[in-house]
Amino acid sequence: MTKIRSRGTAGKSNLYAIDFVWPAGAKRPEGQPDRPRIRLGQVTKRQAEEVCRNVESLLASRVLNQPPRVEVAEWLSGVSGGLYAKLEAKGLVDPREPAVDEPSLRLRQWCGRFLRQRRVDVKPRTIQLYRHTIRGLNAHFPSNPSVESIGPGDAVEWRTRLKGRGLSEATVRQHCRHAKAIFNAAVDAEVIGTNPFRKLPSRSIAANRDTFVDHETADRVIAELPDIAWRMLFGLARYAGLRVPSETHRLTWADVDWERARLRVYAPKTNSERMVPICQNLYPLLVDGFEAAAEHESRVVSISCNNMPRTLHAAIRRAGVEVWPDTFQTLRRSCESDLAKVFPQHAVSAWLGHSVQVSQEHYLQVTEDLFGRAAQFNGAEAQQKAQQHGGAPRVTPVQGIKTETGGDCRGSQDDPSCKSVPCDANPRQMGGLDYESPALTAELQGHASSSIRHGPRPAECSS
Repeated sequence: MTKIRSRGTAGKSNLYAIDFVWPAGAKRPEGQPDRPRIRLGQVTKRQAEEVCRNVESLLASRVLNQPPRVEVAEWLSGVSGGLYAKLEAKGLVDPREPAVDEPSLRLRQWCGRFLRQRRVDVKPRTIQLYRHTIRGLNAHFPSNPSVESIGPGDAVEWRTRLKGRGLSEATVRQHCRHAKAIFNAAVDAEVIGTNPFRKLPSRSIAANRDTFVDHETADRVIAELPDIAWRMLFGLARYAGLRVPSETHRLTWADVDWERARLRVYAPKTNSERMVPICQNLYPLLVDGFEAAAEHESRVVSISCNNMPRTLHAAIRRAGVEVWPDTFQTLRRSCESDLAKVFPQHAVSAWLGHSVQVSQEHYLQVTEDLFGRAAQFNGAEAQQKAQQHGGAPRVTPVQGIKTETGGDCRGSQDDPSCKSVPCDANPRQMGGLDYESPALTAELQGHASSSIRHGPRPAECSS
């Protein structure tokens, strides 16, 4: 246990100290009291709190006889010599290694420097992934060797160890990409001559995930979710393909275009916006959530990001369904597989917010209904029907969707005023989806005409 003590003031700053207690039975340096004190001198309260957190982590590492955590080791590499000497005197750290030339940098020292350099130009999530890889490197090289002493054979052994832990090939390759980046930076800094990880396979591949959440399963799970907020979250992932939580939790009611049945989605991953259609499966969920939202609530999804999979897993089990891996990502992948059965792939990829290549490598799935349709396919009959219609498939217009020119899409594909996505098949016969806009149906017009306090009513939204 650690605690901050104030020892008076000196000028504009306080004099702080850190008290901590060695647990009973823990091995501590000879002559050290049970309750040592580290005097910090003239520092700010925020600085004292940072030291206190790291001292508590160092104490736990000593008691468990483990190396310091990655972020603590990074902090230690930047502390002053005076503070490090106080930590060493209390038995919390080993003696600091003498200054060495750059080519003799130790692995942990270099990894800490790499993280500090990259923090300014990459996202926090990327730093977190780098730290996962660094933990694996530290576990494989517990002696903290110099960076230049690690060779290609060591890199191969490290990769083999990752595979032995049961990690998928996709995950192993991700760690290899991160290790290459760490050691490429060492090459660029002229710390080492060549990257020992350079020959490890690291190209991104699709993970072996073939789970497809069909509409019947989705409806069963939605019925078991605790409230409308959770049903909207599930619907946004399954029927609109939004990323959870980075996109769903940034969506506001002002981003919902009720008249044209579209969502304006901001993607932090790509720092871009895109328009996503609202299908008939999702529209009623959004209307119910809009009416149930608290006054002045601007966000569509206000669920805490903590323990989201736990709540969803419980609902999946109550629905009598086996919990699938990558809970929310599987919903997004199932959404794209459904959309790709009906709409052009370039449009589907744009709605999902990635390239066609990413769709093909990581998202699209061959679902069971496609096998059934293929078994009933007659190529000669399809060719004959195409010839009867002038060599082009008939276009079944989607009623009620607003086009870019402001009118309803009620004409044929040859109509130059129609700029909406053509639909050459009945969506209900193409995998069970119905992407007709429900905005003009009588029931939803009744919803739109109701007075709602916290945002524009569906019928009043402008394009």
